[in-house]
Amino acid sequence: MTFEERKECIEKVLRKEKVKADIVPIPDFHDNDRWVDYLVGHVPEFGLALTGNELVTRLLRERGYDVEEQKYLEDRWKYKGANVRETIKAGRRFDDMVPGEVASFLKGRKIVERIRAMGECCEDDRRRERKN
Repeated sequence: MTFEERKECIEKVLRKEKVKADIVPIPDFHDNDRWVDYLVGHVPEFGLALTGNELVTRLLRERGYDVEEQKYLEDRWKYKGANVRETIKAGRRFDDMVPGEVASFLKGRKIVERIRAMGECCEDDRRRERKN
C-alpha cells in the first residue's frame, strides 16, 4: 500500500475514535541525528511523542522531548501488516484482524484483490524457480 492509502486507513479509524492527529511520513535515514532533525523539521510542534520504539524514545529524550512509551498488545503479531497481508493472500477472512473501517477501505479500493494478485505473482515465481 502507498503511504497515502495507509494514511487514509489510519485517519478513518482516528476519526471514528474522535482522535485528532497529524500523520507525517518519516523516512529512515540510518543516521540517528539526521532522523531526529528531519522529524523535528517536518512535523508540527508537539509536546508529547508516543512511541513503542526504544530507540525513538531514547533519541527524543536525549533532545529534551517528553515521550510516552506505548505498550504493545499481547497478541500484536496477529495485527501486524505482514500477517494481515499473508492472510489476505491465502484467501482467508481478515476482517477480525483490522478495524471495520480498514476492512471496508481495503475492499472498496480493491486493495484486497491487489494483495491477492501479488501473492499469486510471487507463487508463480516460486513455481518457476522450483522447476529450474
